[in-house]
Parts: sequence; C-alpha cells; structure tokens
Amino acid sequence: MGQTNCHTGHRQRLKAEFKAGGFQGWSDHRVLEFLLGFAIPQGDLNPLAHRLIDRFGDLAGVLDAPLEVLVSVPGIGEHTALFLKALPKAAGRYLSQIEGTTETAGMVRDFYRILVPYFVGATQERLCALSLDSRGKPLGVDVLEEGETSIVKFSLRRVLAPILARNAVGVVLAHNHVGAYARPSDADKVATQKLEALFASVGITLVDHLILSGSEAISFRESGMLGSETLEKQG
Repeated sequence: MGQTNCHTGHRQRLKAEFKAGGFQGWSDHRVLEFLLGFAIPQGDLNPLAHRLIDRFGDLAGVLDAPLEVLVSVPGIGEHTALFLKALPKAAGRYLSQIEGTTETAGMVRDFYRILVPYFVGATQERLCALSLDSRGKPLGVDVLEEGETSIVKFSLRRVLAPILARNAVGVVLAHNHVGAYARPSDADKVATQKLEALFASVGITLVDHLILSGSEAISFRESGMLGSETLEKQG
C-alpha cells in the first residue's frame, strides 16, 4: 500500500508540474513517463520510460516505432502501444485544423505550419503539395507520392492531377528526408527544376519547395535555389 501511495504521489507531482509549465525543461524519458500514466493506471513507470528511450533513442523514436515492435517491449501491451501510436496522429490532426484557419499563406513559416502535420510520424519519403489560389489562400494539401524511392522518380501525371483538380494558381511542394539532413541533394534540385517547368506549362507557379527532416526545414525560395536559371547554374 505504501508503495502504491508513493507512485500515486509521484504521478500527482508530475501533473502539478505539467499544469504549471508544460513540458518545459523535461527530459524525454520524463515526458514519456507522464504520458504512459494515462495508459497504465498503476505502478512505477520510470523504468519503463527509460527502457523505451534506451531502445528507440528519443521520444520521437518511441512514438514512430511500429506497433508490433512496441508490443515486444516488456511492460507494453497493445492498449499502451495503440495509445502511443495515436499521440503523433492526434497532434498532426490538431496542427492541420488550427492551420486550416489561416486566411492567407504568404511566408515560409506559414507554408511550414500547414504542411508539417502531413509528415508527423512518416517513416518513408513523402511528397506533398499545398495548392494556392490567386490571392495565396490555401486550397488544400495532397499527398502526391510516398515510398522509399527518390523524389526524382515521381510520376508527373500523379503530381499534376490533384493540383489541377483544385484549380490552383500556385503550389508549394514539401518532401521529407528520413534519417538525414534537410539539405537538398542534386536529385532534389533536378526534380524541382522539372516540376517548376511542368507547373509553368499549365500556368501554375511553383512558389516554394520545402525539405523537412525532424524539426529542420530548408526552403528553396529562401535559399535562392528556386528558379530554373538558378538551378541550372548550381547544377
């Protein structure tokens, strides 16, 4: 009984600290311990949180781990594994909904905030497009391609079709680098040049192309790499 009260008191202290300042200054294993408490009602969760972080590297690694791998960890059942897998998905939906109220996306940070939810938890390379109207107002986001292959191997028809269906005048592309830096590769530059020409041929402006990796993002526009002439000189 005393041990139960000790653990209960610890959980209450965690909740009080969270109410006072959120996760500011918390280590990954402490954040994970706090979250696990909502799926596992009793017991000391500190050792389990450490075990998960040790195995998967950090909080993101735990949340991105496949369901079947999570349930193989002692102390993690299907209920808890599903709870952990739901967290990034719920966060992604939350971000997409609050950003959906943005009237006009005219700056890189606006594009990033709208597009990043579509990459939460992604374990493969993904290419997305944010379509814009003539005033720069978002028309919607489409996942164009997904898989292990390089962005340069995309299908031009599949890329263009959903953007034309939205009657877009401008488009912002985004793709992720899995387990690598956001720095654009030569293949990324070639692909961007091809896509810019493709969009221009049907009267659509490629406004920007973002490369995402974790919390890192590179903008072709801000980096001076957008524009066929610029890309040709750099190639």
